[in-house]
Amino acid sequence: MRILTSAIVIALSIAAAGLVMLVAQTTETYSATATAKAGANKASRDVTISVTRFASDQERAAVIKAAKEGTAAARKVLAGFADAGVIQVGERKAVIKYAFKRSKGPGAGDLLTLATSDPIAFLGSDQPGAASTAGFDVAIAIMDLKGDGTGTGELAPAAKVSIDQNGALLMQDYAASTVVWLNGIKRASK
Repeated sequence: MRILTSAIVIALSIAAAGLVMLVAQTTETYSATATAKAGANKASRDVTISVTRFASDQERAAVIKAAKEGTAAARKVLAGFADAGVIQVGERKAVIKYAFKRSKGPGAGDLLTLATSDPIAFLGSDQPGAASTAGFDVAIAIMDLKGDGTGTGELAPAAKVSIDQNGALLMQDYAASTVVWLNGIKRASK
């Protein structure tokens, strides 16, 4: 009995070590440059995105269902998820609550959708006559990656979200007239 118990303890220890290694290997880190242009003004910031876990199909379904009800419902669902990584734009950091990866096909790359349960920044909110920030409660990043981990994307640092009748994600960025592009995306680790 004692030998069997020892064997089980050893087997569980090995399995736990393997699980820890598996978790450590799931981190994917990307670097990029966020670039925004509004009229004659142009700004860019370094971006680091670190994804530590990807959403399950159940989490994806929950986010889609909530987003059909609007941003407040989506934010509530996102806030209840375990942390899935971090987006850092310049000095600002936001916790990723949702990271979903969809393959574009063998060797073709992936589409990554990332969401936070809090906005990163309200671009232009300091300008005279700026719109209210109410309801722009999440941040969304979409990255279109090639098979080698490079690519481009878009960042909505403060957004409202919904789902259209075809199931597509709709984003309304606070800075409606300014698109924040993610250029030069490179996968640093996998």
